[in-house]
Parts: sequence; structure tokens; C-alpha cells
Amino acid sequence: MLIPSSETVSEDLEEYSFESESGGEPTESEYEARAKEIYGSDFPFNCVLIRWDSGFFERVASSDTTHVLSSVNLQLPPIISFLVEMIKLDYFKQKKLFPNGNTSSHLLVDLFKYLWPKEKDESLTSLTHQFQSEVKSLKKTHPELVDIDSDNKNIVTIIVKGISFYIEFVNFEKQRKNNRNSVVGIHFDYQALLEGANAQVVPDKENAPMKLNPLTILNTVKSVELDEHPKLLSNQTKNLSRAIKNQKIGRYTIEFSILGNEFCISRYVPPSRLSTIYQHIAQLANCDIFEVELYFSELIVKLKDIEGISYELVYSLAKELDVSASEIIKYISSRTRYMDRIKRDNFQELRSQFT
Repeated sequence: MLIPSSETVSEDLEEYSFESESGGEPTESEYEARAKEIYGSDFPFNCVLIRWDSGFFERVASSDTTHVLSSVNLQLPPIISFLVEMIKLDYFKQKKLFPNGNTSSHLLVDLFKYLWPKEKDESLTSLTHQFQSEVKSLKKTHPELVDIDSDNKNIVTIIVKGISFYIEFVNFEKQRKNNRNSVVGIHFDYQALLEGANAQVVPDKENAPMKLNPLTILNTVKSVELDEHPKLLSNQTKNLSRAIKNQKIGRYTIEFSILGNEFCISRYVPPSRLSTIYQHIAQLANCDIFEVELYFSELIVKLKDIEGISYELVYSLAKELDVSASEIIKYISSRTRYMDRIKRDNFQELRSQFT
């Protein structure tokens, strides 16, 4: 199935689905011919299908630890970023690229074959060209990461925290098929990787750039909900429950007070702000931050978004009127039955309330 991206293409989905002339599944060349027929000058374009194994999400949510990425890694182009992550995985787990230490050398095409074993030969050549373009782009956006030899322009060094690539391109300036035979040397610096991720190093132990998985809180709540003794949750949060006063749980907000400090939590509170609120609550209630997260995670998932009210709109109004976003949400949530009228009036009623 081809996914349309051009406005000139009919929305009739039958146009994108067809059978091979042999009666079976169309071949790659038949798909390409069909795409050229439909898209004309818009083709070629990149179309990526990502299919996640359900087990992946289970592992992500249930693992006690998770990998830590440096901010530099998150800014890398796709292929280079994937190379970095797979090389780290190989170094710590499989040891196929680094059987005898922390340095190895490969032809670029062999490295791609290892990382993408199911790709056809012509696709590997395409990946080589894309990789070459990404290296040039990275040189422009992050010149501190890429060094081109002044004497030989085909020799390029890429140094990302902990991993160095020494590449001798056949022809770095032009995209040629034989660039797939470029030689890539890889050096893995274990200590630099840890430092680049700002990870804590435990002496005399095998360290890896990991941290405690924040998603384990979801597993705790899930296990509590399924436990045959529902009082377990209330026992874990009893200190906080005693401190909370005047709690009102509505469709859109949770309002309460602790030691005279009033709070309003909704789905419009960004994660960074919610984290700050949780820390404040933990201090006032003299309880652990885990207890606060556990208590409110169960309540927040039951809250709803106000229909037609976006996060951007709430914070735009809050900034314009110089009030907190929570004040905006509390007012709007109490008048949802009049929302059509308020919208038609371009929120003048709300503005008059706070001016």
C-alpha cells in the first residue's frame, strides 16, 4: 500500500492498491512504476513504515532501568543516530562488531548489512548516499563533531560522545556507488560515553549509561489495581491522604489544599510543571515523592480534556491576562455548558473576569 502525500492525488484509496501482473504481491519494481505513474514529478520521495513489536512496549515499561542519551545524540541525523545506538548495543551486549576490544574496522556496506540485514543490495547503496549526505549536513549544523582532513578531503572523522568514526570515503564530494566500499574505523571510548550521558559511575562495578526507569511507576499502579487487596494503594499513600484537605475531583480538574496552600491539577499541566508541583506537595505533606506520584497518577488518568480547548490556547490566554493556567482552566471547566457562546465571543467573557 502506497501512502499519498501529494494534494494532486485522488483520495480514492483503490488507486493505491493493486495486484501484480503475475497475480500475487507486487514486486518492488512494480511498486516503483506504480508510484511514478500516480505521483509524476512528486516521485521519488521517502516513505518509511515502522512496525513495533508489542513486546517492545512491554520491555520498555517493565524494565528496571533505561538508557540515558546525551543531548548531542538526540540532535544527530537518523542514520548516524541509529549507527551510534546500535554500536552501543553491540558493545554492551552482542560483541559482534567488537570481538577483541573497543576498536574495529569495516567496509561501509558491510556495516550497513549488519545493521539492516534484510535490505536489498540497491537499498544499501541508497543508504550509503543518505549517510554521505548526513555527514555533510552534520558538518554544517555541528562542525565540532565532524573533521575533514585538510590534505585528503575523502578522510572524515566523526566524534560523538564515546564513539568515533574514522571514514575513508572513495569519493566524499560526489555520490558514487563505489562509496559503499569506503572503509569505516570505529573506536568505542567507554569512559567518554558515561561522561557524555552525565551518568553516575559506581567504582569497582561494571557501569553502563543507565538510570532507573521512570515508567515503573505505571507498573506499580497497574499491579495495585489488579491486586486482590485494593487497600494496598491507600496504605502506600496514607501519609499524603491525611495531609490533603478540601479535595474536589471533577471531570477536568483535581482541586485540594495542603497546609493552606491551594493546588489545581489538570491534563493541561505540562510534565515539568507537574514535577515541580509534586515536589512542593511532598515537602508540605512530609512524604516521599514516590507517594505523591503514585497517588496522583491514578487520579490524573481519569481526567478529561475540555473539548475544543487546546494546551496552546490555555497558555496563550494565561500569558495575555497575566494569570496562571490553572485559573484559566478552573474558570472554563465551570462553564463548559456555555462554551459555544464563549468561543463565539472570542473569550471576551473570560477576559472580563480577569481584568
